[in-house]
Amino acid sequence: MQMPLTPLEVLQSFPPHDDTLPGLLHSRCIRCGDAEWLAGEIRPWRYAQARQASLYLACLLQARGVARGDRIALVSLNSDLSALLLLASGQLGAVFVPINPAFTKQEIGYILNHCEPTVVVAQPDHAARVRDAAAGACVLETTELGDTAQDAPAVLAALRAAAGETSHSLATPAPDDPLVIIYTSGTTGLPKGVVHSQRNFVWAAEAFIERLHLQPGERLLAILPFFHINALFYSLGGSLACGGVLVTTPRFSPHAFGCWRNATAPRN
Repeated sequence: MQMPLTPLEVLQSFPPHDDTLPGLLHSRCIRCGDAEWLAGEIRPWRYAQARQASLYLACLLQARGVARGDRIALVSLNSDLSALLLLASGQLGAVFVPINPAFTKQEIGYILNHCEPTVVVAQPDHAARVRDAAAGACVLETTELGDTAQDAPAVLAALRAAAGETSHSLATPAPDDPLVIIYTSGTTGLPKGVVHSQRNFVWAAEAFIERLHLQPGERLLAILPFFHINALFYSLGGSLACGGVLVTTPRFSPHAFGCWRNATAPRN
């Protein structure tokens, strides 16, 4: 029986990167570009597919006026596009702001007014509330980003078409550039926006390897929402850091939990 790698050996098994999310993703694509990254009740994605989709999506968002340092808000249940939007934000040097879709129009309006996004992406079920609260920001429905496509190649084709044939040069983000704003629960007052840098996200993801002794190819089940730091930094980020697979679902279902658990079971 092969001994598991130490956390340091896992990290050293991948090419070095520059402490940014695009750098981390590129490092993992070099070794496992054809390997599965996203699975579960969403379209499956391979590492290289996800990276290419994030570049197309970044170009699309840049054409819609998003620049380095701008905020991109998301009002959505967990989906593959949620994960791709985080990656695209990293490619742009923009700031990803995930928002609980169960919030009222007033609660969504407060966060949008506070973070002042350039673009807000919303699932169709939430688009009307978001438009009422968006205060002039550009609102894109996920259907405009290929969300009706059946598989990853079809989403890639839709994103490429939406981005246009013109090549857009993307800014190179720095490790200390902001990447994510997570809003607190607001239990003692209004929610506070907590800013996390590219380096902060990458280091938290890589530290999760040591926390759980993750191995390359590990399968991680995420049932928490991506607007929660645990799912975003540790489950999603940890799967990237170890070159593993993120198994996720739009929302938790106790009836389906056994199926998800089996999907993450160790393989012989």
